[in-house]
Amino acid sequence: MCPECVEEFEATNLGPATAQYCPKCAAERARRQEEAER
Repeated sequence: MCPECVEEFEATNLGPATAQYCPKCAAERARRQEEAER
C-alpha cells in the first residue's frame, strides 16, 4: 500500500533503497526531488 495516496499496488522490490510508493507517486516524488536539486 502506498503511504502517499493509500492506493494498493503491486510492489516491485528493487532493493533496500526502494521506497514502497505506487508508480504514480514514485514518479511524482522523483520529479519534485529533481526540481528541488536545481
